[in-house]
Amino acid sequence: VNSFEQLCINLANEQLQNHYNDYVFKRDVEECKAEGINVDSVEFADNAPCLDLITNKMGVLGMLDEECAIGNGSDKGFLDKVTNQNKKNPYFIRPQLLREGFCIKHYAATVQYTVQSWIEKNKDQIKDDIRLCLRSSKCAFVAALLP
Repeated sequence: VNSFEQLCINLANEQLQNHYNDYVFKRDVEECKAEGINVDSVEFADNAPCLDLITNKMGVLGMLDEECAIGNGSDKGFLDKVTNQNKKNPYFIRPQLLREGFCIKHYAATVQYTVQSWIEKNKDQIKDDIRLCLRSSKCAFVAALLP
């Protein structure tokens, strides 16, 4: 069973896969259509609904942020809310045997996550010395990364 850090890694992989799908498949199909080539039989898996489940306001990370904003938010409260909100989503699974977690159907495979310590991990702040270092960078882009 995986935790918050693995969800972050899997989110990055989903975003890379989505970029690849968009860049390779969708653009090639459009180019072929523009050239009059029949591409009706070309199919590829679109992982945008999985990304939406993770990143939308009512998705996993949005609900986690909301639970963290509550002064007394808890991992159990987050799990209950994210389950209630997404129980009809085909990419979200809440197995009965997985008491403190849920599954997400990622592009590559279905992955189990435990929500243990997610609230604490999501509240983790950047240390002051790192924040100061970034803000004092001579590169305007890096200096503007943190408000």
